[in-house]
Amino acid sequence: MKYLLSFLLIIGFTDNVFSQWLTQSAEGQGSFLFKGSNIGIDLGKSEFSFTMNNLHKPVQLSSSKDNSFAFYGIGLKAKSEEGLGNLFSTGDLVPSAKLNGYFGWQLSNSYNAVRKASDAELSGQLQALTIDQIKRRFIPLMEIAIDEEINFSPLTNTVVKAKLSTDWVTQLRTSQPKTFHAYLSSYLAAQGAAIPAPDQILVSNIITNLLSRLKSIVQTFDLELKVLKDELVKSFEQNIRNTYWRVSLFTFGGIDALSFRRVDQINTGNLSKSFIKEEFRGGNLGVGLNWQVDWFKLGLTYAYKKTNNFNLLDKTEYKLTTTTPSTSISQILTQERAITGYSGTYGEVEINELNADLLLNISLGKESETYTLINPYFRSNLLSRNKLLLPDSYSFGFGTYFFSKQSKFLGGLYVELPDVENAYEKLKPIEDQNIRTAIRRFNFGIVAKFSLNSIISSQ
Repeated sequence: MKYLLSFLLIIGFTDNVFSQWLTQSAEGQGSFLFKGSNIGIDLGKSEFSFTMNNLHKPVQLSSSKDNSFAFYGIGLKAKSEEGLGNLFSTGDLVPSAKLNGYFGWQLSNSYNAVRKASDAELSGQLQALTIDQIKRRFIPLMEIAIDEEINFSPLTNTVVKAKLSTDWVTQLRTSQPKTFHAYLSSYLAAQGAAIPAPDQILVSNIITNLLSRLKSIVQTFDLELKVLKDELVKSFEQNIRNTYWRVSLFTFGGIDALSFRRVDQINTGNLSKSFIKEEFRGGNLGVGLNWQVDWFKLGLTYAYKKTNNFNLLDKTEYKLTTTTPSTSISQILTQERAITGYSGTYGEVEINELNADLLLNISLGKESETYTLINPYFRSNLLSRNKLLLPDSYSFGFGTYFFSKQSKFLGGLYVELPDVENAYEKLKPIEDQNIRTAIRRFNFGIVAKFSLNSIISSQ
């Protein structure tokens, strides 16, 4: 497993990545399901994960997918409990693995249905906005330009002046910028016979000047119209986000395994026999809920779990030295081996586990493809069947994670208050207890997780 993890870590630095939610507690727990098939790597925890499912977001306008569907998937997670530092050392690893499967039902009001209804209304309003702005801005500005170009020109023929003003203003009030430009450009060709020859050159100059002013007015008009259209589109997009919802209800279950060396008592006769190899096999069965209203998400999971109190054991690094006499009386060979051992009362415990997450997805800029995830979370062990081994406890945390659609950096920071009531410390003898206030027990950590597209993913 050590070499497999090392290989995958190297891939994480060189291949393209695909962002997923990075929410997790200090123990890597979370209540949101990953979408699709992917490989995830958490560098800080030397953790490798693989998920495969048919879960997807309600599809875009071009798709014919239903608004609700059954989903299913599996997830595999393998890690070294000793973390990244020991992964590349010569010391002992503490491998653990989890295999979970889940089945559920996703309901939504369908993003594509909301989009269709909104697009139809938006198209009508954009057209109405354009017509309104032509009447309110373009036509008045062009009428002023027509009046100034005719009156301040060298043209003295009042009949021709009146004809130009009447023809152009009448056409302007029933035209759009492009059609009025075409009308002016071809005016002399169509109306030249009605204008005396001596005045045609002067009319041509008026039209040239007016076309130049028309171009400037259209540029200003287009910029103003774009601002108004962007605001209208943004309003409609916000309405879609506020209207769209999605709920995923699921049940899950799986098995997990852990292997480590435990020290019960030191065997002075043969030190190598002081270490007991523990092989734990546990499992879980539960239900979950993921609810989304665009940028806001809520995740809940509740499960029965068979676990152990490994995390409460004391860790000690031992060096086992062995000597071997050589063929020379004056020399001996000495070998040292590093062994990690855990001591303390150990046992398996049945508990109920409740996880909860709130997630806010916030863009870091209007044109930016970078986002931040704000994630308050709650983790708890409830209804312990043996409180002397593993008491009930709960933790609160707050994470801020960053991701980009293009960037390889997927990670963030979290702060957590573990075991709020010091339940684990209170298990120890009074003389060994270290009861501290909350402000002195906060954990701070970095999440550095990669998620690579799987070659078997079709989404």
